[in-house]
Amino acid sequence: MEARTLKLLLIEPDVEDAGLLKETLMDIEQRRGGKVWSPAFQPLHVERLADALDVLAEEGFDLILAAVRLPDSHSLHAFLHLREAAPEAAILLLADGDDDALALSALREGAQDVLLKSDIDAALLARALRNALERQRVLLAARSGNPFDAETGLYHNAAFHSLAERDFALALQLGCDLQVALISLQGFEDLERRYGRAETRLLRIGAAEALRSACGGAELLASVSGGRFAAARLVPGPPSSAFARRLRSSFRNFCASSATASRLRVEIVVASLRERGVQSWTDLYQAAVEALCENDRRTEPYPSIRQAILA
Repeated sequence: MEARTLKLLLIEPDVEDAGLLKETLMDIEQRRGGKVWSPAFQPLHVERLADALDVLAEEGFDLILAAVRLPDSHSLHAFLHLREAAPEAAILLLADGDDDALALSALREGAQDVLLKSDIDAALLARALRNALERQRVLLAARSGNPFDAETGLYHNAAFHSLAERDFALALQLGCDLQVALISLQGFEDLERRYGRAETRLLRIGAAEALRSACGGAELLASVSGGRFAAARLVPGPPSSAFARRLRSSFRNFCASSATASRLRVEIVVASLRERGVQSWTDLYQAAVEALCENDRRTEPYPSIRQAILA
């Protein structure tokens, strides 16, 4: 049981829906003393974004439940304002069945979950709120340090895995595909020994830019180690090889950008959740690692780029 009462801001223009949600919160509370998660809530209901922002200017909340569609907001407008006004709160969105595209965008911007109003019951809501609080705790802990690699500006390894775990759960929930790409700069250590740290620093920065160039801005991008990079992306549609093709093209241009870069062999593997059918982020990432190791055992003249799409 939670040691303190959780403050929850409910932003819902439909009074009837708001009443049902309050009843569901009461149902969760009434399970207190059992083995399931059942905290006490202090809910506050408002109907408009403007009213919510006024409240948030005066007090803090642990959780925010906000309808995707509000009378005084549009698209991601409401969520972005709530995120700015309450950076410490876990924000969950309440959607109707036709809000999939907007929901996915909000999740990529940092919403902890999107719940279909028609599916909500006490067990589902309790699980969603508990998981959202835990994910927000992990994210805040990561933000208290620096989640980014100072040299490349990409996520460092620990932050990448933490955020990718969240995206894996979202992919399962929304029925999306999750693709993870690993990019290995083969020969990087040899070049560092030959040319020194300053030269290979430029190589890493160039490789990071090549990775950004291949991505549309919504992917999680990471510097895993000296010569290894990673990317994870949610894909609403069926599995596609387009991501791997963009990576291959971008890194081909990178290898042609300088005499030093041309001495690298770039290995690219992309693993797909839907194609692998794995049950955890760890399993999906490990599948990509194993494919990369298999590629590393092969030898080809420099420079070359090869891709392996896991079937």
